Amino acid sequence: MQAPGPCGLVLSCTTQTVIRNQIILMNRSNRQFVRDVVITLLGLSLGVAFPVVAKKPRPMDLECAVQTVVDRTGGKILAAEEVEEKNKRFFRIKVLTKQGRVRYVRISTDDKCEL
Repeated sequence: MQAPGPCGLVLSCTTQTVIRNQIILMNRSNRQFVRDVVITLLGLSLGVAFPVVAKKPRPMDLECAVQTVVDRTGGKILAAEEVEEKNKRFFRIKVLTKQGRVRYVRISTDDKCEL
């Protein structure tokens, strides 16, 4: 039977030696980080999943559409409105890009806001 290595894990002699040598070279805060990473990886390999809290996408609104355009272009918003053409609703946003050009961006009201 193999002896427990660093962090109480049972590893092969070669793996234990490599880990031991790496830990000796690290300062104390790095050792804590490595221990946390090893424990996390061990937990994941055993099928223990940590709950991930994800934002639920909300329906697209004008505020979210404007923020999406700002994030994508990095420009300045000149105008924004909700428009309906051919029975389709969308947001039309006029933006001044970093390059000094004026562009119109359309974002469907059917999209989900993920901000």
